[in-house]
Amino acid sequence: MSGAKQGRVLGGIGRRIVSGMAVAVALVICAGARARPMDLRIERLLARERARFGDRLLPGGDMADEHREFMAWTRGYDDGTSEGTNTLPIHEAILCAASCEVLRLEGRIEATAAADRVLRHL
Repeated sequence: MSGAKQGRVLGGIGRRIVSGMAVAVALVICAGARARPMDLRIERLLARERARFGDRLLPGGDMADEHREFMAWTRGYDDGTSEGTNTLPIHEAILCAASCEVLRLEGRIEATAAADRVLRHL
């Protein structure tokens, strides 16, 4: 991520998002010792998209091109190569610049368990 891009985000929406928080929660999904977090995230995303749109995503389907472009964009989240400010490097920079405490929840964790940990932390 370029310094200029990071500066715009931290000087803009990133700073506004975290300025009023007592605690920021970062959820980092990991699939295990050998898998990268991106692999599990992409796996879950594909499953969700297939369940939601079915055959429309297949070659020849009315959403095939849009889906292919979306998946290419979302793969760039982790390394910051995606367009825009919705990338892991920018999210990490926002968390590092936060004046509030940052609670990191890492690993495979169910939504209810994550919510319980956050509530216990407060």
